[in-house]
Amino acid sequence: MDTGGLESRLEQWGWWLYFAGVPFSGWSSPGILVLLAAAVKRHRHRHRHLERGPDRATSWDIWYYRAVLLMIASYVASWIPAVSKLDAIGTTVGFAVALFIGLSISRHPEYLTRDWIRTHLWPLSLSAGLHAAVAICFYLQTGTRTAGMTGNPNHLGTLMLVAFWLGGIYFASVSGRRRLWVIPYEFLILLGLLSSESRGAWVGLVAGGVAFLVLAARSVSWSRLRKPLVTGTVSLLLALPVVGMVAPEQRLMERVQTIFDLDANQDRLTVYETSWNAFLDNPIAGIGLNNLKWRYEEYRPAGASGTQGIAHNLELQALAETGILGGLAMLLLVGVWLIRGFPSRLANPPRMLAYSLLVAMIVRDQFDGALLNWNEAVLVCGLAGALLAAESADAPAG
Repeated sequence: MDTGGLESRLEQWGWWLYFAGVPFSGWSSPGILVLLAAAVKRHRHRHRHLERGPDRATSWDIWYYRAVLLMIASYVASWIPAVSKLDAIGTTVGFAVALFIGLSISRHPEYLTRDWIRTHLWPLSLSAGLHAAVAICFYLQTGTRTAGMTGNPNHLGTLMLVAFWLGGIYFASVSGRRRLWVIPYEFLILLGLLSSESRGAWVGLVAGGVAFLVLAARSVSWSRLRKPLVTGTVSLLLALPVVGMVAPEQRLMERVQTIFDLDANQDRLTVYETSWNAFLDNPIAGIGLNNLKWRYEEYRPAGASGTQGIAHNLELQALAETGILGGLAMLLLVGVWLIRGFPSRLANPPRMLAYSLLVAMIVRDQFDGALLNWNEAVLVCGLAGALLAAESADAPAG
């Protein structure tokens, strides 16, 4: 990538804006528009390659390309049954932008190199640390789950989940004494995550942790990973009793136990049943993208109350709103992300951490709808694209 060119400057400014703001509002959205401009410019000049080096563009993964096209086709098809055409069309445009940015990134393996990470991710540690500190202060005052400066506690939980893994990627890429800042940073983020009491984010963190352990165990650089693994474990163990001193231990334990208690999750089960009913009644094209909120009461089980705008499950959301076409496209897309982007044994720690974040976000959205947020969708699509590009660059020629 030509670091002196307009494309590089646009991309750098775009990511700075994105990571400086909350990943749900603020400066993040203008940052995405700048990233879109950079992606369009990159796409227009896709045949221009450097002679050597990791900046040389690779070809698209054909299965990723097909998954993106099928996903967009399912969105467009859902316009027909949609009650609110404006919601369906507007959401299609937003998601298409996210998919296009991810597809564009998938051709450039420099995104998970240490140089790129050091120059683009640094605003995140400052922004996320500030949000975590504010959330912890609120939690100390109230003793109950807090949203911090975000819209609701689940938003805060997702922000802290993203910040935990991306912060790890950043500090794994710096050198010298700056790397030591990972200990207080991750400790602060874990406290912020616990104070959100977001069960989906907690489950996502555990899933990402399991993924990282699997990747680390098979990595050729295992000896270099033992120290950060110990650091992370110690930070988690220290965070738990500190939060326990603020909130009664019984409260936190009860919150954890509700993850496995069906009776405590009847509201989610009702949402799942409603979404499934919507799919069964509209199996081909669904009820329209971003239209579940308009027809929720129509498919809600008898005797249930309340209205929801999302299915709280990524695949059920796709089936309900875009039918079997969208459901298959979603499975293909996630499958390509997880299989084609799976790090090799030679992958460096930033790539393993990035894959762990991808797993964490996908698992998290089996119980919520973070990826239905445009800003989060851009982040995950970009993350998946970067992983695909890195693995494609490592693949043997021919």
